[in-house]
Amino acid sequence: PEEQEQRYKATPASNKLEKKKAKCCKREICAILSPGTRTYSHLDELHFGDAKAEQEAQNFLRQAGYRPPVSTLLLCLKELPLASAAMDIEPGSEDELPPVCQYGVCLMDTPTASVMLGQFADDSQRTRLRTFLTQYPPAEVLLEKG
Repeated sequence: PEEQEQRYKATPASNKLEKKKAKCCKREICAILSPGTRTYSHLDELHFGDAKAEQEAQNFLRQAGYRPPVSTLLLCLKELPLASAAMDIEPGSEDELPPVCQYGVCLMDTPTASVMLGQFADDSQRTRLRTFLTQYPPAEVLLEKG
C-alpha cells in the first residue's frame, strides 16, 4: 500500500484526480506469487504474513492426513502441429505411431533457479508428453494465449 501511494502521488495525472476526488486510489499489481513462481525465501514472509500462524495451519492439515503437493516446477509448454508431409514418415516399429505434433518445453524450478529446455515430436495420443508430465509433475503450467 505504501508503494502504491508513492507511485500515485508521483504521477502528474493523479495529482489532477486528487484535487477532484481525495478518496480515489489507483490500484496496481506489485507482485505475483503462485506455487510455480515462489522462491521460498525470506521475501515470501513479507507477502504471506505471519509465519507462525501459517506453520500452525500446516501442522493442523498434516494431523488431518493432508499432504500438500511438493512440486515447485513451473512448466511453459508450446505445441506446434507438424506439416502433412511429416505424416508420411515411416515409424521405427509397427507399434509406434507417426508424429503429429512437436512440443517445446521449458521447465523451471524457482527455489533452486534451475531451467531445463527441451523439444520433442509426439504422436496423436501424446505419449511422450504424458510421460514427461509423469516424470516432472508441474505445480503450474503456462500456455500461449489463443
